[in-house]
Amino acid sequence: LAYFFFIRKREDKAEAELRKSAPSLLRKLKSLRRISIAIFILMSIILIVLYNVPSPFNNFGAFTMTDRFSAMASVSSRDERYLSWFSTIYIWKNHKLLGQGIGTYQLYGLYGIGDLTADKPIYSYGWNNFKRAHNDYFQVLSETGIIGLALIVVMLILLVIYVVKNIQKLQERDDTTLFSMLVLSGIVFAFQSFFSFPGHLLPNALMATFVLSAGLGKYFNKVDGKEYEIKGAKAVVLGLVLISSVAGSTYLRWNHFISEVYFRKGNVAFQTLAELRNQLSQIDNYLNQLDQMESDLNNFSGQFQIYSPENWHKYKQSQAGKLGGLYNRAQAESERLQNIQNIRNQITQNRRALTAQKEAIPRELTKYYEQAKSYFLKSVRLNHTYGKSYFYLAALASDPIRIAILKDALRNNPEAVLNQNYDEFQNILPNKFKYAYFKDLAVYIKNNPSFIDKIDMATAQAIVDSACLYEFSLLTFTERNTFKTLAVRYNSLYLIAKTLTDNIDDKEINKKTLALESLFFNKFDTWVRKTLYIMPGGWNRFPDWKNLDIELATTGGQDIYRYFAGLTVQALDPINVESRNLLVDIAKLEAKTCKYMEAKGVWGVPDGVLDYLHALAREYQVISEYQESVVTYSQLIEWYKENYDLVSKKVNDRDYWEKSFDVFVEDMKNRLDTVLEEDEKGYLSNSLTPMFEERLRRLYNSITSTDFKNIEKEYIEELVKYPPTFWMRIGKSSVWKTNAYNSMKDFENQIQALNFSDDAKKELTSILTAVIDSNLMKLYERYARFKAHYELIKEEFLRTAENLLSLYQQTAEEEILKDWKEPLFAMPEFNSKAKVLKFLEELLAKYK
Repeated sequence: LAYFFFIRKREDKAEAELRKSAPSLLRKLKSLRRISIAIFILMSIILIVLYNVPSPFNNFGAFTMTDRFSAMASVSSRDERYLSWFSTIYIWKNHKLLGQGIGTYQLYGLYGIGDLTADKPIYSYGWNNFKRAHNDYFQVLSETGIIGLALIVVMLILLVIYVVKNIQKLQERDDTTLFSMLVLSGIVFAFQSFFSFPGHLLPNALMATFVLSAGLGKYFNKVDGKEYEIKGAKAVVLGLVLISSVAGSTYLRWNHFISEVYFRKGNVAFQTLAELRNQLSQIDNYLNQLDQMESDLNNFSGQFQIYSPENWHKYKQSQAGKLGGLYNRAQAESERLQNIQNIRNQITQNRRALTAQKEAIPRELTKYYEQAKSYFLKSVRLNHTYGKSYFYLAALASDPIRIAILKDALRNNPEAVLNQNYDEFQNILPNKFKYAYFKDLAVYIKNNPSFIDKIDMATAQAIVDSACLYEFSLLTFTERNTFKTLAVRYNSLYLIAKTLTDNIDDKEINKKTLALESLFFNKFDTWVRKTLYIMPGGWNRFPDWKNLDIELATTGGQDIYRYFAGLTVQALDPINVESRNLLVDIAKLEAKTCKYMEAKGVWGVPDGVLDYLHALAREYQVISEYQESVVTYSQLIEWYKENYDLVSKKVNDRDYWEKSFDVFVEDMKNRLDTVLEEDEKGYLSNSLTPMFEERLRRLYNSITSTDFKNIEKEYIEELVKYPPTFWMRIGKSSVWKTNAYNSMKDFENQIQALNFSDDAKKELTSILTAVIDSNLMKLYERYARFKAHYELIKEEFLRTAENLLSLYQQTAEEEILKDWKEPLFAMPEFNSKAKVLKFLEELLAKYK
């Protein structure tokens, strides 16, 4: 547009002068321009080709420009951007005029996303902990409010007016071209700010500053431009203001930079500390293995069966017979004893080396613990707002090394420790965050020093300090695991408070520990709800939030809903109203989130809390609370009905599962054929590959014909054998993984005699592992188990209701109302036998 309306109309004075004075030079320059354009076009084509075909420039096809554009245009990417954009609106609603504060989106974005997903759960699958809104205009609105955004809009309007007016005043073509290019740069920057955050990146910000300065500068304002000359006191004041601004901003920038340097050094020490602990655990495992090897050698069992006198001499006789030589028993016995001694020496040597490493590690642990603590403390002392350092200090506060230090300190000065005035971890906390929950125990501990040996108060106080630091870190750094960790910390403190209540005889202190129990459970409840509020879904990006593998989900803590439900029943029996209410709210949120995740094509099976609520319905019957049992059963049927309908359709779509499994089988067969071909065993494809395929088909038929209802029934029956405090320890075994492991292990044993190369063995192991870890079949199992479990609950409910209806026909009203008269769970009051019978009949009519 600039060229059409302005540039082409301007006279090129330089070209006119060259045409008169040096026409040959002009021709060369025009030829050079044409060559430059051709080179530019050629280089553009080369770059496009290089980045779209496998080459070192794109990691041999790992990244292509088309992939990037496809990702940007995908529904997932679009919804993720909507999530980050519109979360700013929810932040802005709280501070409409002035906003939350410049630079605060990285802190409050998490809460805004939580508000948005609560209001529009369809966006749950796009969850991410955005530190930028990916739209600078929305971010300006949330951080500076209407006033800030209005200023930006006014500035853009004034710039447009300035450009339109000024470009008409420029007379020379070169000036008009250069000014148009600057304007184009500004337009690109302003347009990109709708979809990203270019102004937050220093090179872009500097470029934008240069473009604006040049465009608004003296050069392009030769006509009607104004000059201002500042002298005297005004110049001094202005100079001081500029120097102060530069000095202040430089100090703040370097303050942040040096604080980050300290953090990074502390983080290296922290990671090294964690790695050393892993090494210590591995050394213990290796030492146990050596002990087992030594035991096997002494008993001639396991891998050393060959060295028993009977087996050894039988083997040596057989070997001598094959070689046609004479068997020398004395020589064979000497060889056996020598081999045994060599193995013993090797075991002793390895044990000595491992023991030396183990003895050296504690010194290294102390060294890196002190380094990490020192650097993190330097970081926050230099910059009080560097929240990451507080986050890691919170983790370090409950380190075993510090717990040992606190244990000694409690013997000498319990008041300082329990009032949180003892060490650096406590002293960096503002008074507002020094909760000192156990300060009332200081005198008791001082008077009863043996109490520390009975109750681990050092660990208890370390957990308190850690929780305080985590809460404090949220002022300057928000991370999903902070919320989760706080819930876990308060769950631990609740269990500690219960232990204190049971082990302290002092009535006054017992009152306080009972109050702490209530406080800690409420805090646990609060942080559980906050964690799930800010991140109800998103397991498509963060599988540890809800893992497809049912074993990891039920025993590995990789299902946030089940994990929190397990902590809840571990702390407080679900028969208690507080515990049940929390379980119910977790279950409802899980069911809703899974429904909307499924709507976006992401798997969602709400089986995290279902087991515990089902077990609770049975528990009610054990203590003859039939109203609670019936209502709980009916609520489960109602809450999970939509999920059941969705999942049933998926499970019953046999064509989808068969076609998907066919694709999976073909992929596995191709991988196997490739291994055989590369290992020069292609001739086995006609026999080994069909055998492998047959195994896969049998596995598929087995999983699709499994009676999951019976499996779920057996699991619930196993669960209710134990008190709720143990429920979290009872996990589920994957039917697919168990069957696939046994089948693939058998297949592996059958092909061992084929003498594959080491590389081929590794690839074969990878193929067999891929079968065991098939996400397709793990997903089918999750769907099928949930469907079966829902149907099991419905069957139990109908049977319970029918039995009660039959029993109550012959039972006196007074006896029935002992259980039913008190209204529970928002149910109406039942003041007569007839109302109870009618209620049961209506439930049967509704769900039968």
